[in-house]
Amino acid sequence: MNRTLIIRLRDLVWFLIINIILTQNALMRVSSAFRLVDEALTVFFLLAILLYFNRIRREHVRIFILLFILFVLGLIGNATSGIARRKTAILLDMLYFSKLYICLIGSILYFEKKGGLERITHALAVETHLLTVLGLVLALMSQSVDFGMTRGIRFGFKAFQFVYSNPGMFSQYCMAFLLILTVDLKNARNRLARYVWIGLFFLLWFSTGRTRSIATVMIWCFVLMITNSGAIKRESDLSRRQIIRKYMKPRYLILGTIAVLFVGWDQIQYYFGTESTTARSLLLRGGIAVMKDLFPWGAGFATFGTEMAARYYSPLYYRYGLYTYWGLAEGGTELTDCFWPAVAAEFGFLALPIMVLIVWRLVRTMLLQAKTGRFELVAAITYAAYMLISSTGTSVFTAYTITGFTIVFIGLITRKTN
Repeated sequence: MNRTLIIRLRDLVWFLIINIILTQNALMRVSSAFRLVDEALTVFFLLAILLYFNRIRREHVRIFILLFILFVLGLIGNATSGIARRKTAILLDMLYFSKLYICLIGSILYFEKKGGLERITHALAVETHLLTVLGLVLALMSQSVDFGMTRGIRFGFKAFQFVYSNPGMFSQYCMAFLLILTVDLKNARNRLARYVWIGLFFLLWFSTGRTRSIATVMIWCFVLMITNSGAIKRESDLSRRQIIRKYMKPRYLILGTIAVLFVGWDQIQYYFGTESTTARSLLLRGGIAVMKDLFPWGAGFATFGTEMAARYYSPLYYRYGLYTYWGLAEGGTELTDCFWPAVAAEFGFLALPIMVLIVWRLVRTMLLQAKTGRFELVAAITYAAYMLISSTGTSVFTAYTITGFTIVFIGLITRKTN
């Protein structure tokens, strides 16, 4: 009886934690204390890694080794670039670059030991259904009545942001909601009804007016079809190597890339064209310039394109004239709208292949963890593709949103193991 009570209390606690993760951006507007949610979870899962270290696997160790090499390069950059940075900024920047991988590996070890979120998956899906209905109604009404829930015009309609800080942020959170709806499909008695709900949810996601949402939905549909066409019904019967070979074939990557380019070519030209003066284009050119000028070590931690470079405004923004542009001045809202330029500038040319390997290991770990079933794999591949697409224009691998989403994702797909 006590055991049952403990399990129920644990499920309730995680239900509350997941809801905080899924509304963190909105809650941050109420209290700044919610900014520390991802840091608190990072500490929790770091303790889980230390506690269950005997369960850690070879691929996890490889990620930490690559991170260690990356951090060494960053510290060498700090020592050689001559750019003064506070020790606090450097340490926090190291935390931001590592928390995703700490939470990924820590949540795998924790949920495999204690059990995943299968008991509350459907409850989270029902919440998402309610959000879909409410969101669609408000999105439609917001086209004629101003509730403070829209910002800007995209594709001829007002881009919907719901209770989040902007439409782009709401679009990010829709990725987490899609993970919940996808994993919930596996236990559906009436799967057709669940697909209808997902279709309605896609309409809500499209209301954000973000091209990334269209590309992600196309990838989700494509992955759903290719996983359904295979002769093997139980993905758990596949070996780890077979999972990688089956779902990371070059032709799938090529087709996915073509689809993304087709859908988002106008946006790519707008943000990254040679004549573009958008923040993303300027950060890209600035990151390349820093990498060239400080070859091969880069500028070091907290110097370019990261949260700490923005909070402790970096001298590089003055040196390269970026401070003169809207959104990139001190206190600007677009100082972190990049990832790869930040890696190139802070860690130098040598770090780029290392970061590629880290991201590859991240994707590989998620795919291997998702081998428990078809819908888990659909969620994993779509989520991995979303992160890769987002990394071209946002600080996705250091963002608090993706850290939280990854915890949700691992909890949804992981089962207790001996």
